[in-house]
Amino acid sequence: MGEVPDNTILVTMDVSSLYTNIPKDEGLKAAMETFSTHLRDPNIKPKNITLVKMLEMVLTMKYFKFNGVNFLH
Repeated sequence: MGEVPDNTILVTMDVSSLYTNIPKDEGLKAAMETFSTHLRDPNIKPKNITLVKMLEMVLTMKYFKFNGVNFLH
């Protein structure tokens, strides 16, 4: 690990209930439209559809850890 460049901006954030406030179908559609507009190069990986599928997993799968045990609901 090297030094942090001088022009680096360190950021942290804490968001409550973000995913529960995103309408899933509209959010996935908006993500695909954004990726298609800004990530047009077919050689870029992961592919746009893969990014949308990963987002769908984040929005629909409930993963949490309680008392040291991992759960997937």
